[in-house]
Amino acid sequence: MKKEKILFLYPPTVYANHSMFKHFTYFGETVDVVNRYYKNISVLDCAVEQIEQKVIFNKFKESKILIMEIEPYNIDVSLSLGKLYKSFNKNGKIIVYGTAITIMPNYFKKQKLFDYIISDGNFAISILGILHNIFGTEYPYENISKHYQLIDDEYVVTGNDFQLPVKDWGIGYNKLLPLDKYKYYNNGMFELTVQTGCPFNCSFCSEKVLFNKFCGTKYRDVEDIIKVIRNISSDFNEIYFSATTMTINRKWTENLCNRLIEEKNKMPWRTVTRIDCVDEELLILMKKAGLKKICFGVETFDDKLLEEINKNQNVSNVINVLSLCNKLNIKAKALLMLGIPGQTSKSVYDTVKILKELNVEYRFKEYSPIREAHILDSKNSDISDMIPIFSRYEYRSNSIPGISSEGYMELLFPTGYVR
Repeated sequence: MKKEKILFLYPPTVYANHSMFKHFTYFGETVDVVNRYYKNISVLDCAVEQIEQKVIFNKFKESKILIMEIEPYNIDVSLSLGKLYKSFNKNGKIIVYGTAITIMPNYFKKQKLFDYIISDGNFAISILGILHNIFGTEYPYENISKHYQLIDDEYVVTGNDFQLPVKDWGIGYNKLLPLDKYKYYNNGMFELTVQTGCPFNCSFCSEKVLFNKFCGTKYRDVEDIIKVIRNISSDFNEIYFSATTMTINRKWTENLCNRLIEEKNKMPWRTVTRIDCVDEELLILMKKAGLKKICFGVETFDDKLLEEINKNQNVSNVINVLSLCNKLNIKAKALLMLGIPGQTSKSVYDTVKILKELNVEYRFKEYSPIREAHILDSKNSDISDMIPIFSRYEYRSNSIPGISSEGYMELLFPTGYVR
């Protein structure tokens, strides 16, 4: 293995997320896979650690490769850091990946700043392939030459005709990561990707962009999940099975639950799915296997809006499943969206009223026009004016007529909310 100096960087954001999902998964799991083949790796997660400027400067100077995960909310600072790196490390190479890159690869190509742009969700295998090309190191997978499309002399954009084998998926439990910070901000909960891809086509979701040729879904090996739980049990108090829609594959879900029961698993877990992908029998089995909380992508209790965002479900069905969870004494959580185009204050507060009547926990998240940006970017349109919309350096506090700034922020961050 070559001992070239490689720096993984998660750029700063103005405040820490109330979820460590992308830190454990997109970032941590990617670091873990690459670290299996390259050992001289440094990691800076500037979104969870207060890191001195001189530390970043020195790491930039000594690193031959800078690998940044760029999300829609840290685009501006990522561009600034990329310029800083290139200003005194002209021979260094920058590899960028993440949701923002996948959504708008043409925008980032036009910046003429980054050397390699990974424009799909196959982060780890793409990075390994790029490092293989740069360093001439042995590459563990075949057909890598088909994975790249040359754009010009400087840029490479990956195509997603080749995906990391399930047996080689990473684990965000690598000693290079600031796991103590992840644990603190995530209230002691570890997160693990167990499923990617989705057959549904919700208009606001980036999953079809990330894995648009793998929408039949892929699942982590059940025995690998069991091993992870054994390894983390002394450091974390619960685990989140991160997925797009975990229970699409019923047989896999039943297999996992049965293995957890056989294992006499003591670690509580939670996950996310759709209301049309569970029934009473499956929920009972999941509860027996240690399910602590199940999250559903509800978005809104407005049938018209559900139709417009192509959710393919209706309010009546959602209420039935949430009521079923109450009947089975399973804690359910409704994931909601604030700022859907056409959403009104009445629609928002009606949704809250129904959930309070059902005694179901809920969490709002701001609507982000990622699909709109992707469509425009794919047409090579100039989307510069859209970039500030994603930024978290502006504390936006109102986007729906009839809701005060205080009311809007209270919806996003209700008093006493704990993830």
